Amino acid sequence: MDPSENEEQPSSSFEDVKVHVPKHGIFSVSDIEAMKFNTVDEAESFYNAYFMAVGFGIRKGDKGEFNALIRRREWVCNKEGTRKANKSLEQGESSRYAWRETRTLCGAKLRIGYSVATKVYVVKAFIPQHNHMLATSNQIPSFVLIDMLARNLWL
Repeated sequence: MDPSENEEQPSSSFEDVKVHVPKHGIFSVSDIEAMKFNTVDEAESFYNAYFMAVGFGIRKGDKGEFNALIRRREWVCNKEGTRKANKSLEQGESSRYAWRETRTLCGAKLRIGYSVATKVYVVKAFIPQHNHMLATSNQIPSFVLIDMLARNLWL
């Protein structure tokens, strides 16, 4: 009998993949979906380490506040959405350089919400799938350095 017959093939879904997140541990998708955080900063620290480990950039998305308490917070892939149209560039009136499109409508994100009952932030949505290439480990330090420089120069 051929050993490949009647053997169940391993699944290669995202739920099976484990990611080593420095200073936090090794996580699967279901582990991250079940996470709880004491503060928004704690959740952001985790997602910052996660994006570095996986190889993508993030932007802050939606935030909901009530009585100075952040009730929900979302972080999205930096390639989420599309760029707003610049009418002067489209009409040829501007001398600015038309930057290439970098957004790809990527849906990867982490959303947390505050639980009044437990007084902690729980993961409400975690989508790990990206629709674009991810950075390799040797590209990440330069990617982060460029991001940090851009923030210091333009803010």
